Amino acid sequence: MGVNDESQAPAVSVWGGLTEVQRFVLIEAFEESRLIDVLNGWADPADAPYWNRKAKYVPALIEATSALLAQGLIEVWAESPGVGEGGLLPAGAAAEVVADPDNWWKYDPDENTTGAGAADTDADPTIVPYTLLATDAARASPT
Repeated sequence: MGVNDESQAPAVSVWGGLTEVQRFVLIEAFEESRLIDVLNGWADPADAPYWNRKAKYVPALIEATSALLAQGLIEVWAESPGVGEGGLLPAGAAAEVVADPDNWWKYDPDENTTGAGAADTDADPTIVPYTLLATDAARASPT
C-alpha cells in the first residue's frame, strides 16, 4: 500500500464541525424531510401551533442548509406540483431554492386564514414541496 492510498485513511466525521442548526438540518435530510417539516421541527414549541410566528426561524435554517449544500452533504428534491415524478435539483438550483424564504414557508393572511382574528391561529401555510436528502458523503461519515 502506498503512502497516498486513500482507502486506508481513517474516516473523518463531518458532525463535529457542524453548528447545532446544521446538525438538525442534516438529521432532517437523513429523514428526507420537506422544508416545511424542517421549519416545524426547529421552531420553538411555543410558536409551533402558529404558522404566522415561524418566519423568524427561516434565516438560520437558510444559512445552515446553504452551508450543508456547499459541503455536499445534502441535496434538494423538487416534488412534482401535479401528476408525475419530481427530480433532484442541480446544485445551483438547489442553492436558489433553499435561499428563498417563500420555499420554506409563506404566511399570506388573505389565503392562510381561518376567519376573523387569524393573527394567532393555526391556519395552514402555503406549502412548497421541496425535500432535503442526505448525500452519500453524509451517509459515509461516521457519527
